[in-house]
Amino acid sequence: MPYLDVNHGKLYYEEEGNGSVLLLITPFGYLQSIWHKQVKFFSKHYRVITYDLRGVGKSTNEMSKISKEILLDDLYHIITHISNERVNLLGIGKLGYLAQYFALLYPDRIESLGLVSSSYGGPNSLSIPFEILQHIFKLVNYDEKIAKALCFKETSTKDEKVCEEVLFHKSKKVEKNIYEDYLMMFANTNNENALKNLKVDTWINTGCDNEIYLVENSKKLHFLIAHSEYQILTGGYLNFYTNSEEFNKAYFKFLNKKGGKKV
Repeated sequence: MPYLDVNHGKLYYEEEGNGSVLLLITPFGYLQSIWHKQVKFFSKHYRVITYDLRGVGKSTNEMSKISKEILLDDLYHIITHISNERVNLLGIGKLGYLAQYFALLYPDRIESLGLVSSSYGGPNSLSIPFEILQHIFKLVNYDEKIAKALCFKETSTKDEKVCEEVLFHKSKKVEKNIYEDYLMMFANTNNENALKNLKVDTWINTGCDNEIYLVENSKKLHFLIAHSEYQILTGGYLNFYTNSEEFNKAYFKFLNKKGGKKV
């Protein structure tokens, strides 16, 4: 199993396929296996990289506190480890902020940027609804009932089988302090002005029934980022999983059109 030594920890990652790199940042609270439908599809054309976030799944952490700066350093190390060329980077939700920060700091390392169910932060963005935040904060101690209630919101479905499948890829054990670090590290994010200067080709996607990061935030992201393409697809926050066929085709079309070089 491939591990990468990073600052006070090890990152577990997997790769499949050949060609230009497509790196998928795992959504908070999930294992890298949540991307398995994208790996199967895109590895026919790209070298697809997925990894467990620090302190989640098979990745370890020895830091007393995890910050966005540490996650940025992790991401920098994994990108420079796997390739000397520019990469296609995609992040979802809170980890979309991480992808934004990286693209703003290292635009020369990014071939294209993907932001799924994300936002830009700050006082002008719409917050996650309070009811959903309650579920998220209660999951600091994993509870199957709470996880399922949140899953119904994340998938915008009432289908028990769909949620059971999604929860299979949920990390069942994250240390309390690590969970809280992840919840709070992007709380003060405000990229509204910085994103106006981003010159990276960007794909912005959200589900039409997204109850976590509301559609209006994705629309504003498109307005802020000059070199961006915006699409609303069927589904909710996890539309890349519940509606993977439509998602994969739309993202593949963007990558070919915008410069995410295909083999």
